[in-house]
Amino acid sequence: MPIRKKILVLANSFKQGGRCVAGRFIEERGDQWYVGEWCRPILPDGDGHDSIPVDVCSECYPLDVVSIELDGRQPAPGQPENWLWRRGSSMTVVHSFNNMNNSLAEIIETPDNLWLDPEAYRPDAVRDTQPVEQSLYLVQPSDLQLTLCVEDNGRRRIFGRFIYQGHVYEHIPVTDPIMFRIFSNQFKDDEPVTMPLRNGDRYWLTTSIGLPFGPRNCRYKFIAAIIDHSGYLQRTYR
Repeated sequence: MPIRKKILVLANSFKQGGRCVAGRFIEERGDQWYVGEWCRPILPDGDGHDSIPVDVCSECYPLDVVSIELDGRQPAPGQPENWLWRRGSSMTVVHSFNNMNNSLAEIIETPDNLWLDPEAYRPDAVRDTQPVEQSLYLVQPSDLQLTLCVEDNGRRRIFGRFIYQGHVYEHIPVTDPIMFRIFSNQFKDDEPVTMPLRNGDRYWLTTSIGLPFGPRNCRYKFIAAIIDHSGYLQRTYR
């Protein structure tokens, strides 16, 4: 039987075939909000894709609270947060925290590391032999920098570099549509552009790791959202 839940959106990122929406269940009791476990709504299409259609989720952004209908849990190995989205239902924004400074400070997570695998063949990869018990984290990094580049086929990419718990994470793909809107005029065809963000360390990251795929059968981590402490980006680049 379908259930209706509220989710505090912490990512609405690019994904093949649509978007990857993720957040945490949230309930309003009186004048207080209570945050629960992670949820990643999915919609398997039978061809190996499970993204949410863009037209369903295009109006929800990080720091929004959405009402969503779900058909139940659908965990995958390494992605226990997956829930089956009820096909044809809506995602309705019922509240937003984008005007509240430091709105997420109390739910920041502090894992020892973000799926470190020193033996993987590239920085964003994790071998399938490595255990993954949680595939979504909201963390506070330091020294965040972004690199904008244009690939030979014209595809625009953004990669993040940051420090977390003393470890340097580099060349991590950014899939946050807001970042592509912000920096749309700063890509250069002939060379990468690297820059810090203007508010220093006042950003949170929603980090995620996918299911194994490709000839090496690796998982790949990415930055699904960059959320500034003031909510300015989420208010301005909607």
